[in-house]
Amino acid sequence: MAETTRTRLEQGLISLLQKKPLRHINVQDIARESGLTRQVFYRYFHTRDDLIYWIYMKDFTTAFTGKNMVSWHEMILIMMQTLKNRAYFYQRLVRHHDDNTLYRIMRAYTENLYRRIILYHTGSKPDPRTDFFLRLYTSGGVEMSIDWVRGGMNQSSEEFLEWILQAIPASLREQLVGFPFPAALIPDPKEE
Repeated sequence: MAETTRTRLEQGLISLLQKKPLRHINVQDIARESGLTRQVFYRYFHTRDDLIYWIYMKDFTTAFTGKNMVSWHEMILIMMQTLKNRAYFYQRLVRHHDDNTLYRIMRAYTENLYRRIILYHTGSKPDPRTDFFLRLYTSGGVEMSIDWVRGGMNQSSEEFLEWILQAIPASLREQLVGFPFPAALIPDPKEE
């Protein structure tokens, strides 16, 4: 029942994105479009952005189902393909440059994912210097990913991946790239 309700809310949001920009969509609109009440919406999500985050996480969790171990390269390529598979949805989220909802969601998720990978690889959390580079790299990488989505995702995933890889600071690269890690690190633990 819960998944059915969440899916109805997702479909309501998608339907609304066909009619107006995200910045003009609120919880009441989504509930109404879904044929539900605001109270039902709030049983599952606190905000509109929580719904978007749930969709984002559902997409990535589904994309990695059945995977045991993955590399950084494979993970990024699968994530890019996931965005491409739902291009219409993600492009509608970022069509206005003044709405940074997807940027905020992607950045928070990616920073924490990279921290989980580093913890897995090294056995400890990133030190302050590494965390600084992680946050800086993630900010730029997510910004470029949003531009890639907004621009129609015309650049090949492989070329985009290569550019993202080249941009990783050397000290951070050593802690993220070149080894397999459990695909179970990819879903956000707070969503489970």
